[in-house]
Amino acid sequence: MSSSREIFEQLRSRHPEREPAYPRDWPRPTAAELEAIEALHGIRYPADFRAFQLEECHRTPMGDMAFDAFGWAHPELGPMESLRLLVADARELGVGPELAPFKCDNGDYYCCDRDGAVVIWAHDSGLLETDPNYRWPSFAAWLADGLDR
Repeated sequence: MSSSREIFEQLRSRHPEREPAYPRDWPRPTAAELEAIEALHGIRYPADFRAFQLEECHRTPMGDMAFDAFGWAHPELGPMESLRLLVADARELGVGPELAPFKCDNGDYYCCDRDGAVVIWAHDSGLLETDPNYRWPSFAAWLADGLDR
């Protein structure tokens, strides 16, 4: 099994034509903001998500649909880009404390669970999607799936 760093490197190699995920003219995500969000909501993002937020997003691309309503850990970003606001909105809608949301898609939330897997919390049911096609073993695997489609 490849490490997340190896997956990020493979994605850059397979998609050299794509720009890095994070816009160059935005203020960079910060460890302090990510840690503040985690402390405020009692969550912990897995190492591969943290690495992507703080290091890899400046080098590694993401799929076109993945970027929409993806939360970034910088306190000055607007409501459609702010991880802090995304998590707060998810909690208001009932996303449980065992989940660490990072993306909203039409009211559904992509989240890291306590094991580091990515799952989807469905707003219609208020439950996790049970279809195995909507579950990825890690954030890096979710990112790779979105890019390689």
